[in-house]
Amino acid sequence: MKKATILLVLIFTLTIVACEEDISPSVILDENETLEITTSQNEKEALTNQLQRYYVDFAEAEYIGELHLIIKESLELPDWYGETLDALWDMLIGYLEPGEVYISGLESLPDDIYEYGQKVLDVFKQAEEQDGYSVIIVGES
Repeated sequence: MKKATILLVLIFTLTIVACEEDISPSVILDENETLEITTSQNEKEALTNQLQRYYVDFAEAEYIGELHLIIKESLELPDWYGETLDALWDMLIGYLEPGEVYISGLESLPDDIYEYGQKVLDVFKQAEEQDGYSVIIVGES
């Protein structure tokens, strides 16, 4: 009787928490009476849709300093952002919450900063490999 009461309290508590969080977990007890919570595919998709999204458009950049100003504004970086590739790396790995980064306008960079723009893209791609970012290039063919 004691185990049944505890189980009811546990399920009731989970139900209250689930309602507050707008998630409806399934409770499964195995033969050892350990608790496992599973979520449905829709709930997993809802959690995935909560990723931070960043939009960086370099279409108007005419010099290297502008690339970093665009990054600073688009990612809402602090005033102390150093405006270098190393500083960008530091912000991506240690300051920002990983998420989806949509990058556009690289193809329209002037020739004299195009190569630097590719280095900026490389930093984002390295963060994608190491820290859970997803980099999406928009508008390039």
